[in-house]
Amino acid sequence: MPTFVAEDLLLGLSEIDELTAACSNRSIVDPVDKAIVTAVGMVERYSAGYVLTEEHYKDLVRPIAVFKLHCLAAGSAPDGIEKLYNDAKEELEGIRDGKFPALAKTGEAAGSVSSAKGNWGSDERIAIRS
Repeated sequence: MPTFVAEDLLLGLSEIDELTAACSNRSIVDPVDKAIVTAVGMVERYSAGYVLTEEHYKDLVRPIAVFKLHCLAAGSAPDGIEKLYNDAKEELEGIRDGKFPALAKTGEAAGSVSSAKGNWGSDERIAIRS
């Protein structure tokens, strides 16, 4: 999986400082790293067995990490951030449940279709009388 760092949160420095200060008031050490580790773990668990592009991976980790950071700082997150978190979680559940057939499984090419053969029909050709 790609690496996700604090800069990938796409938050302004002042917002990160505010959230970090709020977390230090609650005796939480390294809240940004904690939120990222939690989000990365969640994305990796739900998407295990599937190949995500770096952009897709970060697009899933970001809203989860931002949500977790807000929850660490204030106990909850603003509605807009919570909605993005819920959307990301719903997409992860869809990935886990195989609802994205174009998403490559580990060891397959993206968009490939499994080569499983059906067990219907007969092996013998039917002779047609004339």
